[in-house]
Amino acid sequence: MTPPTPTNLTPIDLRRAPRPLRVWLFGLAATLFICAWLAWWLLEAGDNTTARGLKIQHPAAAHLAANIGHKNQEQVTQVVTQVAEQFQSTPIRIITPHHNLDTTAATAGLKVDVAETVAQIMANHSASSNPIRWTTNLFSSVFRSSQVGLRFVLEPDPNQIQQLQESLIQPPSEPSITLADGAFQLIGGSAGQSADITSALPELLTAANAGQASLELSAIVRPIAPQQSDAFVAQQTEQINQITDQGLAITVEDVTKQIPSAELRSWVFLRFHDGFEDGLEVGRWEYGISQQRLQNHLAELFSELASPAGAPVITIKNNIPTLVVDMPAMLCCEAEARQKILSALRDTQTHVTLELRAADDPVDQSWLKNRGIVELTGNFTTFFAADPTRASNTRRMAEALQGAIIYPGETFSVNNFVGERTVENGFVADGEGVSQVVSTLFTAAFNAGMDFGEYQSHSIDHPRYRRGLDATIAWPEPDFKFSNPNPYAMLIWPTVTPRSVTVRLYSTKHAEVEWTNRYDEVEGSCIKRTTERSRTYADGTVTADAVVALYHLSVEQPCTTSNHNNAHLPR
Repeated sequence: MTPPTPTNLTPIDLRRAPRPLRVWLFGLAATLFICAWLAWWLLEAGDNTTARGLKIQHPAAAHLAANIGHKNQEQVTQVVTQVAEQFQSTPIRIITPHHNLDTTAATAGLKVDVAETVAQIMANHSASSNPIRWTTNLFSSVFRSSQVGLRFVLEPDPNQIQQLQESLIQPPSEPSITLADGAFQLIGGSAGQSADITSALPELLTAANAGQASLELSAIVRPIAPQQSDAFVAQQTEQINQITDQGLAITVEDVTKQIPSAELRSWVFLRFHDGFEDGLEVGRWEYGISQQRLQNHLAELFSELASPAGAPVITIKNNIPTLVVDMPAMLCCEAEARQKILSALRDTQTHVTLELRAADDPVDQSWLKNRGIVELTGNFTTFFAADPTRASNTRRMAEALQGAIIYPGETFSVNNFVGERTVENGFVADGEGVSQVVSTLFTAAFNAGMDFGEYQSHSIDHPRYRRGLDATIAWPEPDFKFSNPNPYAMLIWPTVTPRSVTVRLYSTKHAEVEWTNRYDEVEGSCIKRTTERSRTYADGTVTADAVVALYHLSVEQPCTTSNHNNAHLPR
């Protein structure tokens, strides 16, 4: 049956309804944004720069962070080069089982590979590499920076690595011999160790490229054996014990004393001797006799044979004049005693005969006190350039004057006391250096309050002396003479070092000496320098006097005046 056909139906319009204007505007805006975004990317990509917000950062060197965002390859290279230079001071630790050593990347040879680092940055982080990555970096840079690491290379300096290895060496402990309980005994040795840093350096490079927070490497340690074995030294120990096992009988002037083995061994010292025999390197322990221990023991053992001394011998201890006391004039034993005992031991003899030796030491300290030689009353030091001739003559002159004593009211003449400065008397022929001691003595005597007689200054004002207080000397003249106005004797004690001479005068202080004035005057073709002083005595008396020195005005104007010998000028 055919359905009925409706007669009142409205026709349907199948066309799409027009879109609202806002839709078209939104689409246009999106299109414009995408075009602008692509244009921006294309613009930066065309500049071949890095992505924005990019930063160099390495865990082991956080302080070296540097921004490289939106930079071209040349700019990135400059930044990486600066970072590479700063990285050289990065600390690196070298580890061994017994010792750690801190050094720097520069010393270890670890460097930033600038070319490789820049190449990786430009390849992986360039704005042209990917628009999506560029966009991500662009927006993420607002909140945080993107980090890139460094690439490293190992370029060690063999000399620096060798120095590091040497500083890590622990030398072996060699076996030794010691005296204990009256016999020589072995002290065993132990191995040392060396460190091989070169083989471990790749470990450092791996750690750096892996971005580890701390850079360190474990050096390869190898043992170092002692040069001598315990067995060898034990054999040497036994031999030395056998040599001294019987002790030693010593006879001095028909008095015989038996030295037990333990006491005999206390005189012995040991040392290891390297040498060659038949072209082969060998070593052995040698023994000797300590001169000081031997002398002390023998003097005590044979003290009943000692006899008193005669003339006094003076020395200086703690800056105080002292007599060498409590030492007899004849005592045990002779200077050859040590060699005779060594010969007896080497020949396996058990007896040796020794002689007494003469000593010059006095026995009574009151000798100095009775003469008032008890304290330092004047001193001075001058310096000179290193010169073998000057040093030799200065030392010989000081030795000649050392120990001279000037008694109250006595005038001391240097020429008379020392004599002519000849080669036979131990001086170098040209004589340089003698006046160094005399000028130093002059100033020390001035400070000690001595009176001056005959003296003559140098013709040139030498800066190494106290200006105006110097004296020259020759044979037989000019001489240097001064006298002791005090009621106490005075001891002259010069000493010399390789670059200086010091003269100390010892007596009892009798007056306070003060420099009061110094002035220069022109006299003829000379400069006359006057130095004044005062001497204040315990009773309040004050005396004033002066000394003068005459010098050339210049090399072209030699000093000529009627007063060639500078005189003491009382005031």
